Amino acid sequence: MRPRRSSSCSRALRRCSSWPSTSTARTRAGSSASHWRSSWAEPSATSTTARSTVPSWTSSTSASAPIAGPSSTSPTSRSPSERSSSASPTSTASSAGVGAPPPFASVPERPSARVFEVSQPVRIDRLLARDLPLSRTRVQELLEQGAVTVDGRVVRRSSFVPETGSVLTVVMPEAEPVEAGPEGDSIPLDVLHEDDAILVLNKPAGLVVHPAPGHSRGTLVNALIARGSLSAAGGQRPGIVHRLDRETSGVMVVARDDEAQRMLGEQFKARTVTKAYEAVAWGHLAGEAGSVERPIARSRTDRLKMAVDHRRGRAALTRWRRLARFDVADHLELDLASGRTHQIRVHLSSLGHPVVRDARYGGGPGVEAGFGGPQRALVRGALASIDRVALHSRRLELDHPRTGERMVFEAALPGDFVRLLAFLRGGGS
Repeated sequence: MRPRRSSSCSRALRRCSSWPSTSTARTRAGSSASHWRSSWAEPSATSTTARSTVPSWTSSTSASAPIAGPSSTSPTSRSPSERSSSASPTSTASSAGVGAPPPFASVPERPSARVFEVSQPVRIDRLLARDLPLSRTRVQELLEQGAVTVDGRVVRRSSFVPETGSVLTVVMPEAEPVEAGPEGDSIPLDVLHEDDAILVLNKPAGLVVHPAPGHSRGTLVNALIARGSLSAAGGQRPGIVHRLDRETSGVMVVARDDEAQRMLGEQFKARTVTKAYEAVAWGHLAGEAGSVERPIARSRTDRLKMAVDHRRGRAALTRWRRLARFDVADHLELDLASGRTHQIRVHLSSLGHPVVRDARYGGGPGVEAGFGGPQRALVRGALASIDRVALHSRRLELDHPRTGERMVFEAALPGDFVRLLAFLRGGGS
């Protein structure tokens, strides 16, 4: 289906902008106001190849356009005639993030470029992420690789604010060969919902979400690639807008195209997506319900772990409710007001109640030492009834990126989780 042109205008626009018809960049009619007017760069007979690197990008336009002109200490507002002139190529790059491209690197032969005239002063990363189908991570990559210029000068600092009237150019080269990305693997999936924008599935425990060192094949991304189209905006993580740990089972959503990935990403960032989990934690939490609000950061001593860190950590809030109380453990329902790595596992462990079988955070074999003699056999039996972390993503609620309809998806508890609950409910019998 051909993408539609957006006819929306804004007071911030000097004129309405239109998007090219591509399979990877779609406009959204009625989208938020833009801060620029834009056009596709035309081939220039006098342009030369700038020395810089740029990330992979898919585009139907292949007009050759220079990435940047000479460097400067900072772009300043100038008249149109001044903007057309070039500064000295020997200018020194400034520490503020505006300067000459790095040497010895070359641009792909046929990059495509977007050219804008800024009509409101806004941080450059927000400007690009808001009005182009780019994630903030991709925008940062473009800036670092010298693919963004303001008035012909390379800008690398994400916090830079271009002045009104500045000309901003973004170079987006054609995609790298397909073999550079993840390959498809035929892996059966439990699909709960699928349409042209999203795919919702019940991820099994043990399945890694995306390729990483040591897991280049056999991941969820590999399975999705074999199944059909995915958003290309995620690079090595196409379509992935959130993830579940390898040992966590349950419902998750994947974007089928770039526009869906952008809009889902905005929902997760705005925290309008509701996520409910079930877990079994050792011991008994105080009360029948409560919350944990403790900042989380990468552990200082173990890079594979996260930890509560009040100085370096990012804000994290987990709410919990007890579903059942057993002799040695609690069955809990939890929801996340934030989405930090290992958040539930870290928060429960910080309370002294790690998730059953979570060896990384104190809930694995050896935990029986913290229980009295009569209870130790029950703890060992519970450990034997499940061979992974007792954490399941049960419910996901979000707005459909095309229709705006509020949708709710649920994934039933898997067999190993049910077996653990039955063992605990029966008191080990």
